[in-house]
Amino acid sequence: MIKLIKVGINVVFISLDSPSITPYVIYYLRGEQFGSLFQFFYHENAITQRKPSSCFVDYLGVPFDDNTLLDFINSINEIEYQPNKVGFIDYNDTTGEVSITSDTWIDIPNNGLGAFSNNQYKPYGVNQLLDTSTGYIDTTELSLGETILIRNDYSVKPNTNNALLRFRYVLGSGVNEYTLEKTVSRLDSGSGQFYRFSLEPDLIYMGDLNTRDNPIKLQINLSTKGTLLNAGSVIQTVKG
Repeated sequence: MIKLIKVGINVVFISLDSPSITPYVIYYLRGEQFGSLFQFFYHENAITQRKPSSCFVDYLGVPFDDNTLLDFINSINEIEYQPNKVGFIDYNDTTGEVSITSDTWIDIPNNGLGAFSNNQYKPYGVNQLLDTSTGYIDTTELSLGETILIRNDYSVKPNTNNALLRFRYVLGSGVNEYTLEKTVSRLDSGSGQFYRFSLEPDLIYMGDLNTRDNPIKLQINLSTKGTLLNAGSVIQTVKG
């Protein structure tokens, strides 16, 4: 059996499921034309690269060119579409410094206008994961049972030493609103300097419509007055 699996817009994966034909072949597309770039044969632990004119001689026993490839594609008897299930979008913020009122939850802004924003590797079927007008996470394009991983990158400058910093997500709406909260750190290395937090990811799963269909706010609370400077958030999806 020969199986064609479309993995994404630019990649087609062909599995030759036969005792005598063991390699796997990946055809890269250009302008919807098969075979216009390269084919890679994965055989055991070896990877070889060949031009389209010679790649099938050893495996199909016939000369190979673009017409042969098109005939071969037309003869495939099973087609399965398998979209990219994992991807991310990075939102780099340029809002600048934001004043913090002591012991008050404030939203973390994110306009997505920074030079390091990156939407080139988003998963299939997802256009946005954050509303850049509010800075809130938008999961409405996901399905129930899917998850997101968020790695936030922000800095806080307390006006007083030994200030306590907390972080939370606000999810749902109305009487069904709930929070996911954590204590980030005690800022005890001195006041008037920025403390950066950038490496710890958080997981949120789409367990119900209340979670999926409502904005997810990112907020911090500092026990003293201070300043917030957000660099941004990268949001990765794991789709079912």
